[in-house]
Amino acid sequence: MSNITDPPDSLLPQTEPPDDTAPPTDTLPPPLTPAERLAEARRVELARRQARVTPALTGILALVGVFLALGLVQTTVDDSFISLRYSANLARGLGLVYNPGEAVEGFSNPVWTLTSALFLALGADGWLTVKALGLLSHAALIVGTVRLALVMGRPLGGVALAAALLGAAFAVVSHPLTFWAVQGLETPMYSALLVWSMARLWEEEAEPGRLPISALLLSLAALSRPEAPLLCAPVVLARAWRWTKDGDLPSLLLWLILAIGPGALYLMFRVLTFGEILPNTFFRKGDKGFNLGLTLGYLAPWLRLEWPMVTLGALGLAAAPFVLGARALPVLGLVLAQVVFLVVAGKDWMWSGRFVAPVIAPMAATLGAVGATLVSRLDPQTAGRGVLAALASALVAQGLLSVPTASFRGVGETAVIKRRADNQWAPMSFAAPHTGLEWAASYVIERARPGDLIAYTEIGVLGYVTDHPILDLGGLVDPNLSGARGLSDEEERAYVHGRRPAWILLKDKSCCLIKALMDEPWLAEEYEEVEGPRADIHAYRRRDTTPPTPDEVRAAYTLALSRFPGSDHLQKKAALFEQGGAALDEVEPPPEDAP
Repeated sequence: MSNITDPPDSLLPQTEPPDDTAPPTDTLPPPLTPAERLAEARRVELARRQARVTPALTGILALVGVFLALGLVQTTVDDSFISLRYSANLARGLGLVYNPGEAVEGFSNPVWTLTSALFLALGADGWLTVKALGLLSHAALIVGTVRLALVMGRPLGGVALAAALLGAAFAVVSHPLTFWAVQGLETPMYSALLVWSMARLWEEEAEPGRLPISALLLSLAALSRPEAPLLCAPVVLARAWRWTKDGDLPSLLLWLILAIGPGALYLMFRVLTFGEILPNTFFRKGDKGFNLGLTLGYLAPWLRLEWPMVTLGALGLAAAPFVLGARALPVLGLVLAQVVFLVVAGKDWMWSGRFVAPVIAPMAATLGAVGATLVSRLDPQTAGRGVLAALASALVAQGLLSVPTASFRGVGETAVIKRRADNQWAPMSFAAPHTGLEWAASYVIERARPGDLIAYTEIGVLGYVTDHPILDLGGLVDPNLSGARGLSDEEERAYVHGRRPAWILLKDKSCCLIKALMDEPWLAEEYEEVEGPRADIHAYRRRDTTPPTPDEVRAAYTLALSRFPGSDHLQKKAALFEQGGAALDEVEPPPEDAP
């Protein structure tokens, strides 16, 4: 029986399998010399020591990554509450809908939304659920990055192991991964699934008898984002390449069924439930066409912030095919697929590099694997230590740039990199006020009656905490305004008019539809413009609407605080209302779009 500390075969240095076509021989291999036996014993003992120390070092990296993300835990992007409203409605038995009775796939993260719904159905708090899921996924991502580096690089020895860990540690300090770990969206879970599927694939190749868990992980990754199948395709090709070596067709077919089957089932569900092959978000966000200039502008602030990691990572990716061989191909294919997606998409309407986050951890793992392999091939006492010095220096430089960063937004030279405030470092961040878009929610709570239709673009917090039916002027949850129905501009404005929302909130910096609505004659005839929740938001009240009663406002605040207990703004507004009401300027001034 083997020692329980023996490392798995997938993490040991591998030799090429014997050539089955070689002519048989009756001669036995010559016995090992005493020196060779001693070297083999040292190798096994070194591998055992490495297997004992690696989990502890990996755990430290994961804890550091979670600690850094906790500093930003009190920021949440508004779109996360869109998915959360879908999850909450599903958990309450209303179906996978944003507005009850309207079957529109206005989310782009099925796995994340369904996972959140499961926890909400069990009685968990929605906001805390998405924060906890994000942090757990971030920890899993860091652990998976180390695992992928070890499986690809197969380090043996302290210097080689240090090189693999230093490369993987770039995923700990990278700002996009840290930021999106706590924003309530699918990015950390999606990134973790991609990394773990690749790591598990190579473990299964090294030990063919293992269960095809990589296929299940890849199927979940493919259902995490609309563009995910494009990034998952290189992993599928890598598995097919393995079949050309082992010729095990039944195993390949089982793997493909597990990898592709769940996606095919969800596609059938999408068509039967929502009546579309593509999610509604695709028509709103996608189909921008080839725009390399826009893509370069989108990447500029990230490159400016994380140039040490990008420079070293690019060198690692370029060297990977020659150093790692076929093990590097899934990562290279994934990075190329994401670049293609970015060029087609142009940019993301969110900030802090959300669309580069999925490639950062695979790039860091590849860098660590290349470093470990080079160290193993070179003299660890000379050139190997030079590799370590280069990795360590770049990691420190990257940490000094990325760790103090709170967010970055904008494109090209106009992009703004915002540094963390004093209360954006754990544990001070636990007592920091939440920054989000609750202002529209409190505004509507005190002015609209239950069931009133509200037209607005920032529909996340507003929809989740109030339960008002929402007319999404941004089109994410409305196919008539997303482009899915092919309506003209005039028809879209007529559609808004026909819905007769009780309140219309229009932002100065919003899309062309919003600006055109301000000039519509019926807006001046049927609506009265009143002071909005912020200076840049124009508020229009339909003239025949009536204000809510005090009991209705009180009940609305109770519901909002039960949905979002972490919002200090809603807490203050509810308390002020109980004291007799207060003007908006009696509370702290509303922030700019958070975070």
